[in-house]
Amino acid sequence: MLPPTTTIRSKERTYTIQKTLGQGGYGITYLAKGKVGQIEMSFAIKEYYPQAYCFREGTMVKCDQQHAELFKQGKRDFKNEADSLRYVNHSNIIKVNEVIEANNTIYYVMEYVRGDNMKQYILDHGALTEQEAMHKYAAPLLDALYSMHSCRILHLDIKPDNIMLDKDGEMQLKLIDFGLSKHYEANGKASSRTFIPGYTEYYSAPEQSTGAINTFTPQTDIYGIAASIYYMLTAQAPPAAEPSAEGKIRSTLASCNISQPVADTIAAALSADISHRPATIDDMAYRLGVPITKTRLIGGDRPARKPLPWRRIAIAAAAMLVIAALAAGAMLIDWTKEQPAAPATPSESQEQPAVSNPSQESPAAPSENQEQPAAPSESQESPAPTPQPAAPAAPTVATGTLTIGNATWKGTIRNGKADGDGTLTFNAPGRFAGQQVDAGYTVKNAVYERGQFVQGELYDSQGNKIAFLIP
Repeated sequence: MLPPTTTIRSKERTYTIQKTLGQGGYGITYLAKGKVGQIEMSFAIKEYYPQAYCFREGTMVKCDQQHAELFKQGKRDFKNEADSLRYVNHSNIIKVNEVIEANNTIYYVMEYVRGDNMKQYILDHGALTEQEAMHKYAAPLLDALYSMHSCRILHLDIKPDNIMLDKDGEMQLKLIDFGLSKHYEANGKASSRTFIPGYTEYYSAPEQSTGAINTFTPQTDIYGIAASIYYMLTAQAPPAAEPSAEGKIRSTLASCNISQPVADTIAAALSADISHRPATIDDMAYRLGVPITKTRLIGGDRPARKPLPWRRIAIAAAAMLVIAALAAGAMLIDWTKEQPAAPATPSESQEQPAVSNPSQESPAAPSENQEQPAAPSESQESPAPTPQPAAPAAPTVATGTLTIGNATWKGTIRNGKADGDGTLTFNAPGRFAGQQVDAGYTVKNAVYERGQFVQGELYDSQGNKIAFLIP
């Protein structure tokens, strides 16, 4: 462990270690002081330190030659997970402020929560009522995990010890300790190569005990949530996951006057069979009768992007077309000679890249030689034509490839622009979303919105994840 007065420096500030807060198999957490402007504040700092094969020389972290490659990959994964968590901004999740590389290891700096964890709180005050447990603590816990899962991040270490109650925030719940957290792809596969196994008896899902999770799903976290809620309601840990456990769970909850729907949900969520658990946080909240706000990912301190009011814009545009058509119809009554053809609708000033799918062609504009209907003469009485509003053009949507600068987009294309999910592959070196990229780098799980990059995961040409990107 780093001794008190040790300093860790970043580009932003210098942190001074005060004491050790906790230690696990793969990391150590310290209390540190650092200045924000002229104000000294407390922070919690997590250090990547796998005890099984690491040692120190002064402040430097070393490992034996046999585990050098594992240590290197573990550092990279630890940094990537910390970088991902920087973009999860939720009032019930501990805030990760910055990630530091120093002393041959990785540190991430978090806000420091003054208060007790849920385990100590229950030991001091006893079991909670169902109303208090569900609405005061389960609701924010579920919403915090909904936010993480919407970013495809699993916590994998949910237990009363990792649920803090902030004394400075009127006992606001804060989920802490992301040492085992894992980012996964849409197909459930891990986005990094190594998986650090971790298991807390009674609170971790059975599939975690072997460290051999092949497919990552929210149901592994749901087990830990159910176990923690069970502890809040009964002041005791749930029984080990086995065939006879369900009867014990139901009996204990009934003795604590817990309602049938809540007891049924907890019993199902604590099943050893993952398929019997609620599939998502939304599903579990519904079964428990707990309302959640469904807070989604917000990038760092950036405000959430507000969707453009396209529906209102479309309605207004349609109204303007109707008015224009009515005016044109009225003018036709007094026309005495053939009028020139109306000018073509001006195209967007920005040149759009070509879609590789040749079947997605824009409709041709009418030619100048196309015969136009003659206007009525003065001698011929003709009723005024009934104006017809022009229908707005339907958007052209396709799945294909598109050249964007020095990269190729493969995914959803709308009106000639990247718009939706896909993959971006770089064909030449350059910079993208603040990162230096080389030919062969890719942005996987990329999201574009009307031609603007929203978020994605940057990988090098060897398939190693480099960073989670938000512009």
